[in-house]
Amino acid sequence: SGKTGFLQPSGISCTYSSSNPAGFRLVQIYVGDEALEFTKTYSVAVNDFMYTNQHDWPELNLGKNPQVRGLVREGLETYLRKSPVITPAAEARFSDSLNLDETLRIQALSYELASLTPAVNHDGTSNSEYSRLLAEVIRLETGTDFSFIPSALVNKTREPLISVTPARIASDFSTAEGVKTAEITGAVLEKLVAAAVASESALTFSGLSVEILEGGKLKILPWRGNFAANNIYKIAVNENFREKVADRYDLTGLETTKVFNDIRRVFINGLRARNGQVEIKRALY
Repeated sequence: SGKTGFLQPSGISCTYSSSNPAGFRLVQIYVGDEALEFTKTYSVAVNDFMYTNQHDWPELNLGKNPQVRGLVREGLETYLRKSPVITPAAEARFSDSLNLDETLRIQALSYELASLTPAVNHDGTSNSEYSRLLAEVIRLETGTDFSFIPSALVNKTREPLISVTPARIASDFSTAEGVKTAEITGAVLEKLVAAAVASESALTFSGLSVEILEGGKLKILPWRGNFAANNIYKIAVNENFREKVADRYDLTGLETTKVFNDIRRVFINGLRARNGQVEIKRALY
């Protein structure tokens, strides 16, 4: 993917294209002799450092039923004592498609992973259908109450999004940053919502609707449950979300947890898992 290239895997083989954008270089993945299946569950062994390193491998914490199976050094010693003769595998586990078929590289970027009905547009504002779809997918994938995503993460485009392909997403997104979550009070949430609704803002949100009352007062209407200033809510934001906006909100020092490395992949996988069917609810009343 362009990240953590020093990893040495076992049990899989991959065809990739080094000329494709980082995050979209994999062309084919095989587990043994079978192609990797998107909806299938696999078990994976990693060391403790990888599992606890949420900066580089946050996705590992999303796995179910983690188990400690022993110490690496002692386990390796036991294995070597039982198998005194070790023959390394000669076949390459990673093959660059530049040395194979150029068609594979093109197909990997143009393959449709999901389709949207109806298509969504993006005008760069906080009410952009595209940005609101992104915010809702991020909220669903992180299991949070609300999500806040700057509209600038998606480049302005004249073409509505209807066919979700790696090439289209790589072109549309201005960043490949990750996704993180945090817990905030309802009082802080009010300030975030006010910043999002402000005329000069381009901050998209999901998980709630806002009713604009007389005098510019705001009424927050969560899609689940009720709103209270002293409640604790879980939010999802992009990794480089602006922590402080003068006279609006201040999230400085807030404890966050990184849960995904690449917001583009989260968007694609979220749409793919739901067959492109994600409801975009009304944001403002």
